[in-house]
Amino acid sequence: MAKDRKRGGLSTSSSYSTDQLLRIHRRFCQLQAICKSSAALPQRKRSAAPSGN
Repeated sequence: MAKDRKRGGLSTSSSYSTDQLLRIHRRFCQLQAICKSSAALPQRKRSAAPSGN
């Protein structure tokens, strides 16, 4: 009985951890996309400034 309980706990904890990792991964991807878009804006302005001069 004890072994079965431990196995059940491990399976539930593993499924919870994977779900949590997926949520974190999605948030990380969103943050990364925002960082890339925000970083691309100043780069375009900087590249346009020297070409204008």
